[in-house]
Amino acid sequence: MPTILRSVLIAAACICWDVPLAPAQQGLNFSFDSVARFDAAANRKALWMKGEVAEGDLDRLLRFLREHAWDFVEHGGRVVFVVDGGDVGEATRIGHFLRDALIEAWLPDASRTRCVSACFFMFANTVSRVAVAD
Repeated sequence: MPTILRSVLIAAACICWDVPLAPAQQGLNFSFDSVARFDAAANRKALWMKGEVAEGDLDRLLRFLREHAWDFVEHGGRVVFVVDGGDVGEATRIGHFLRDALIEAWLPDASRTRCVSACFFMFANTVSRVAVAD
């Protein structure tokens, strides 16, 4: 898919997804980090989701993407999960958003990072998935 079209689809999905504001809670942390440690050929960063899924994380993710839309597109529109479980319902909603926005999900090597419980529901719901094993 051409980059510009993908960028437009991601932006549209972020704007169109209507999520009621949830109270602020501890949940996933979002940051742009390198993917070189599990894909040496990839000289890019990706959006990393780390921590435990909590209610309101979809809303926090959408706000993060709105605030960092250009960075997200510039880094290839990928998300990497390092998630220790949490709210399965919220994880499923996040997965549905990632699917609708055509965002690719990566799972780094399980021997070095974690993706358990609720993480599976995010990963399984995306349309494009890459699991890396060493």
